[in-house]
Amino acid sequence: MDSDLLEAAAIFVAWCGIPEGAVQGAVRMDQLLRDISDVSMPRRGLPRRPSTYWWNQEIADLRRACNACRRRLTRARASGASLESMRGLWDALREARRSLRGAIYCSKRRLWSELLSDLDRDPWGLPYRVVLRKLRVGGVSIVEVLPPEVVGDIVGTLFPTSSSPSGTDVPFVWRDELAVTTEEVLEAGLKVKSRKAPGPDGIAGIVVR
Repeated sequence: MDSDLLEAAAIFVAWCGIPEGAVQGAVRMDQLLRDISDVSMPRRGLPRRPSTYWWNQEIADLRRACNACRRRLTRARASGASLESMRGLWDALREARRSLRGAIYCSKRRLWSELLSDLDRDPWGLPYRVVLRKLRVGGVSIVEVLPPEVVGDIVGTLFPTSSSPSGTDVPFVWRDELAVTTEEVLEAGLKVKSRKAPGPDGIAGIVVR
């Protein structure tokens, strides 16, 4: 963790302020803490760019070879190599680029027909994620593969909109003793383990402290 970036990000988001209201304030606070975590503690082990449906190992190898040819040409140009040597490096780079573009074209053409055939078999699978640009590491979200009515039932059960507890007619009444003080928040924050890895919310424990 970069402590300087952590402090700078915390100061910056403090200028933005927190909206009034419990729900809006909680949602905004979660987002700000995630932003601070991402700035001060870059994620590791994740690809730099989302995976594409047509990417494969052959294209990755050809891309590395193309980059190697480009670096050799750049170094030769900086060192003042001969014209004949530069011409050979240019030819090698041109051939590497041609091979890379050809492999990408063939992979797209082959897999596109497979995507079309999967539309009837699995409409919420890979074609759906490709169209909505939701292709990501870890697969499709569980919400995206469940029928909408099932998702509605789950959300309605876990987060009921009624203000009364289930099975009772007693409405919720606010009492002053339910309020949380600043001291209680600070005390709870000090109990968070600083070495704890970020959870599903993406917020690191040290950021909460």
